Amino acid sequence: MSMYDLEEDRLVGEITGRGARRLLVQLPDGLKNEGPRLASLIRDKTGAEVFISATPAWGACDLSLDAAARLKADLLVHYGHNEFLRDSSNRIPVVYIPAKSRHEITPVVEKALPLLQGTRIGLATVVQHLHTLPETAKLLESKGFKIHLPGRGPWAHDTGQVLGCDYFGLKRIEPEVDSFLVIGSYFHGLGASLSVEKPTILADPYDQTVSNLE
Repeated sequence: MSMYDLEEDRLVGEITGRGARRLLVQLPDGLKNEGPRLASLIRDKTGAEVFISATPAWGACDLSLDAAARLKADLLVHYGHNEFLRDSSNRIPVVYIPAKSRHEITPVVEKALPLLQGTRIGLATVVQHLHTLPETAKLLESKGFKIHLPGRGPWAHDTGQVLGCDYFGLKRIEPEVDSFLVIGSYFHGLGASLSVEKPTILADPYDQTVSNLE
């Protein structure tokens, strides 16, 4: 089983519901190995013609719209990100599937506890782990911490979310916290650390390591 929820039922429903017959699927590098399986599933379930993009997908801003247009696709499926809070219209409809992670969060959060400074903690993560924030906040509160979640930013779609280009939510709550805990990869942890002055602790659920990025 994949360590990410690729929402195959929703994918098929979006394709059939929109009447798409020719589509391009865009995956980040870490999910590209799922491309052939998704292509087979789409063909079997919908009869649509499907192409898998071989180019990187660095963010929700990095849509393969030009490639989709050249392929005369009538739908682009973009995995690994959610839609920007941006008022724009695309020439080709885009379906965003965040690919929620199934990685275990609790052990690495518990490992990070000794590194947290103060009792007021700014808690943030990336889209793959947003669904774990209530559980993580509850765990931290049971240990005596007060949790602050960043609000939505110019591009970040959800409360508690950071993007590689959007750490404004962290900066807004910085006066209210003693340190930050970021759940995700080193890329986003480093971005958070460079954006704020308070200590930033990274809890990486992929390799189960913690780091003080102060």
